[in-house]
Amino acid sequence: DLKVPSSRTAVAQGIEAARLLATPVDRDDPPTDGDAVSARTYLLGAIASTDSNLRGQAAVAIASLPGRDESAVTLQQALARETDANVRLSIARALMRLSGSEAVALEALHALVANDHTMPGLQAAALLAESHDPAAITRLDAALIEPDASLRRVAARALARDAMLPGHVAGALSDSDPEVRIAAAGGILAAHAAD
Repeated sequence: DLKVPSSRTAVAQGIEAARLLATPVDRDDPPTDGDAVSARTYLLGAIASTDSNLRGQAAVAIASLPGRDESAVTLQQALARETDANVRLSIARALMRLSGSEAVALEALHALVANDHTMPGLQAAALLAESHDPAAITRLDAALIEPDASLRRVAARALARDAMLPGHVAGALSDSDPEVRIAAAGGILAAHAAD
């Protein structure tokens, strides 16, 4: 049985160790041995941490594992009480992988796109871009003129590569930031390669 460590660093290390224990050798076959099940239980418990960074780390770890439907209730409850945008995004990503939880995840992603004007909201838009969600595309287009280059970079990549709208990012090829130009060019190349 895994014990919950007391210090933040120890909990962060415990979350990573639990993620490794819960990761199956065959990604399509969730582990069923005792250590793996205990590790998954530990991760679900870490979602209740008082530290938002640890909750986010646990949610990211859960999202990286093959979906297990029994995780859905715990994750949905965590999402309902979560106020941190980064953690909400991570939990929504995890829920997207669980059968029957897609609607809850999509609702959370749409709320982030509409209400969070920082990186988590933009990343939610990027997740919705592949389905050509109109609100997500509008948000990504608007981010191409943000003062923050990291927001422009995420938007350019998502519009070109995920939404398959390379024409939307042509202007980003002459952006003042080289990383934005690289993201735009890489996204455009990926979109054309997928054609």
